[in-house]
Amino acid sequence: MPSRRHFLAGLGGIAATFPLRLLARPAPGGPAATPSLESLQGKIRITDLEITPVSAGAHTPYVFVRMRTSEGVTGLGEATLEYKPESVMGALKDLRDFLVGKDPTMIEHLWQAIYRLSFYRGGPVLNSALGGIDIALWDIKGKLLG
Repeated sequence: MPSRRHFLAGLGGIAATFPLRLLARPAPGGPAATPSLESLQGKIRITDLEITPVSAGAHTPYVFVRMRTSEGVTGLGEATLEYKPESVMGALKDLRDFLVGKDPTMIEHLWQAIYRLSFYRGGPVLNSALGGIDIALWDIKGKLLG
């Protein structure tokens, strides 16, 4: 009788043979090639910050962030804080006005500005929101760098 270890090893072998390029294929009629970071630095701007709670059954919803830019590059981040999704979404909504119009390539500058933005430093709620924003900013930069 096969063991769970053999079963999982077999799954790993199947996954290793799956062509990952099929997952990374752009949609037909999608946007053209992404412009380079050097050509956009100082010109690209954040145009919107979308906040999406995603429920996985009866558990606390996950909070996802989609950051859109003026050049059509989108960054995704995750800002979940267990049992406090509404608080994190409120923090993200508060930060949206600050972020729109800013250069998303200035990641460290934006991080410091958000962390030190208010009189009182943030706790878990602000840090979770900041984490989702940070991930989305790095996702944008990674896409710009190819």
